[in-house]
Amino acid sequence: MSVSFLEKRESSIAEEILQGACVGEGIIVVHFDAASGGEGDPNPKIATVVERISKASSKRIAGQRSIPIETRKVGEGRVDNIRGGLAEMCDDETLSRVGGNLFLVRSGLGYTLCSGSVVGLSVLVYDGPLSASFTPINSEEDSFGGWTPIDEILETGDVRGIAKEFALAARDMGLIKGALRDFRSDGLAAPLFPSGFSINRYYEERERNGVDVKFTL
Repeated sequence: MSVSFLEKRESSIAEEILQGACVGEGIIVVHFDAASGGEGDPNPKIATVVERISKASSKRIAGQRSIPIETRKVGEGRVDNIRGGLAEMCDDETLSRVGGNLFLVRSGLGYTLCSGSVVGLSVLVYDGPLSASFTPINSEEDSFGGWTPIDEILETGDVRGIAKEFALAARDMGLIKGALRDFRSDGLAAPLFPSGFSINRYYEERERNGVDVKFTL
């Protein structure tokens, strides 16, 4: 399978404007629970990361739980922005085990506002075991925080505020339900990472050559 349906140029003028204006991506990786019928789960689990370094400009506090959030590089497409964000969860060793279990679904892609700027909001589907270990590339900045029910994300005090906002928006906009509903439907889901993809090499090149879009929370 390919991700061509996501990498093609958006068909509508409105989508083209949004894509060009987008400053980054909030990424919600939701677990597909086949036992509950996927979208039938009223409180699905999503992947969290734990911030290890405080950063005032982005209102990050060490010890907080969050979701992968990645600023877009100038000239970068949406799929590449999402892949860059997943470096907060996955290195090459991780992808060798779970890369084939991470999927993009058209109905899980939306946009929201953050500090007056357009931000992409992506719901990815993971259908692998919850017991699988995830290791970020830059372990000095974050660590994997496990799979957390969305209700807990929204109600717990140790979760970063912007992560709560993105999770709430994705739920209320129907992006989580839509992604789970359409997962595995013919032509609606595709693996995020192609065979042989090195996220370590991609991350290094992206950080070395990319320039962040200017954005402040």
